[in-house]
Amino acid sequence: MSAPQVIDSFLDLLKKSELLSDERVLVATDRCRQANVASPLDAAALLVSDGLLTRFQAWQLLDGRFRGFYFGPYKVLELLGAGGMGCLYVAEEAETGRRVVLKVLTENHQSDTSMVARLKLEAQAGARLQHPNIVKTFAFQRIDDLYGDLHFVVMEFIEGISLEELIVANGPVPWPQACDFIRQAAAGLHHAHAAGVIHRDIKPANLLVTREGDVKILDFGLALLDSHEQEDADEFSLAMIFGHDCLGTADYIAPEQSYDSLAVDGRADIYSLGCTLYSMLTGKVPFPVASGSQVETSSEKLAGHRTRSMQPVREIAPDTPEQVAALIDHMTAKIAGDRFATAADVCRAFEPLAEHRPVNFNYQAILAARAKQARRRLSSRRRPAGQSGASRSSVTGSSPQPTAGSSATARSRAGETRIHSDTEREDSRFSRPAVARVDPLVALRSDAELPSVRLEPPPGQPGDTPPSDSASLPRLVPLAGGPPIVISGNRLLIGRDATCDAVIEAAHVSSRHCEICRVGGRWRIVDLASKNGMQVNGREAGVAWLRTGSCVTIAREFHFRFEEQAEHWFRTRWFKIGLAVAASAALYAAVQWLA
Repeated sequence: MSAPQVIDSFLDLLKKSELLSDERVLVATDRCRQANVASPLDAAALLVSDGLLTRFQAWQLLDGRFRGFYFGPYKVLELLGAGGMGCLYVAEEAETGRRVVLKVLTENHQSDTSMVARLKLEAQAGARLQHPNIVKTFAFQRIDDLYGDLHFVVMEFIEGISLEELIVANGPVPWPQACDFIRQAAAGLHHAHAAGVIHRDIKPANLLVTREGDVKILDFGLALLDSHEQEDADEFSLAMIFGHDCLGTADYIAPEQSYDSLAVDGRADIYSLGCTLYSMLTGKVPFPVASGSQVETSSEKLAGHRTRSMQPVREIAPDTPEQVAALIDHMTAKIAGDRFATAADVCRAFEPLAEHRPVNFNYQAILAARAKQARRRLSSRRRPAGQSGASRSSVTGSSPQPTAGSSATARSRAGETRIHSDTEREDSRFSRPAVARVDPLVALRSDAELPSVRLEPPPGQPGDTPPSDSASLPRLVPLAGGPPIVISGNRLLIGRDATCDAVIEAAHVSSRHCEICRVGGRWRIVDLASKNGMQVNGREAGVAWLRTGSCVTIAREFHFRFEEQAEHWFRTRWFKIGLAVAASAALYAAVQWLA
């Protein structure tokens, strides 16, 4: 169906979707009428804010879709991710109310017997494994859909952040905590290897960390299974059909796996785990290369793993103990026989060095960022241009991770900082205009927390009066050094686009990222639906007031201090104090003279 143009059409789609019971549809209808909403977008935002719909559900309805919300007994709540093989959804089980993750093959792969076999292999690999450091796999299911069979895997839902996201957000991980992450991952890998499962795609993106600091290995989509003839036949068939003699991720792949992915054992996972530790400690991938075509970049990285040595970890992260650096060298030896023999040996080696710590993160912000990136990928697939899944290279590349304290000025160039190799383009349907207001449409389409339209003035202090428009020249001072960004007017637009007032030429900065504007003599900053968000004084913020000394972080990498610099000397605090002292002295002298 086409996108609804009037509220009645939107409510009709809502009823057809069966997301809400008839009684709750009536509640939603009454709510929209009472609020006197003007459009389907306003109605959707209202129902999201009331908790009747999720953002994903509202987005689908606004696009005219009322099917696809149910996979058998599971109701889809949110879009969690999209890869080359399928989509990940957060779903709710009807009988128990339990939240799970569904990995569903994309539409163009549902009828592909080879891709169905690959998904089935992933489910079989996960079903063998029951370990606290591995995401559980519950079932592989097939249901009859309106357009044919639907295949999906049901997995455990973990409210966690991947190590990739953690590195991008916070920079390198402290070495004691990084050693603990590796210790836990090695324990999970030892269990998998003992069960005859080789992961073959260990990397930061496939290691989740909970708030308690517990590591969970996920995504056994490239797993190699042994001991079952039919499974071996399926694996061999996939290799022959797709040319998958080199499966893995170019930044973390073991040398022997880059030659033949079928002739590997657990030591290939140990190599990838060593590369993962290297990235955690340095904020860089082991063999960063200059940007080029994806094929050229991947080939150069594979050559690095096969023939070159990594830059010593202590040259990049000097605080890393020599013992930890030696363990990385042992794990990433070019010849498999020179590495640790088992993952259990790795676990024992890191145990005395590990320090278990909690991890702080905003899961809702992470979930929103994942969903936004997934929708971009799905949108790009719907375009005519592009190759089919069967003709793409099986090895995926990764871009260098950001390092802590990277410099940023008004026109700095930082290059790619996300690990993903996919070339992504801003989808105009989810961009917002550069204005300093927050409205329901923007809040819904941005995948951010729905902010309140009303912004209360910041709490004042005794004697703290708003400065007049001519009393200050505010500026953003880069903490890493460089010239400040002076705000000469009442508004400063920051982003990657050349039309912005302050341009940060980095791929992870949105075209129009955020805006600083003067409101009633005060300054506030507004996130313009950016893809990597902003923080004020270390906290995620959609809208915030700024004071002198406020720390502003853009796209999780570029750090500034906000300053309001007095324009006239006679308006400074010291001048006012001196004036008050002089007046007091004059008054005292006058009293003494009169006496």
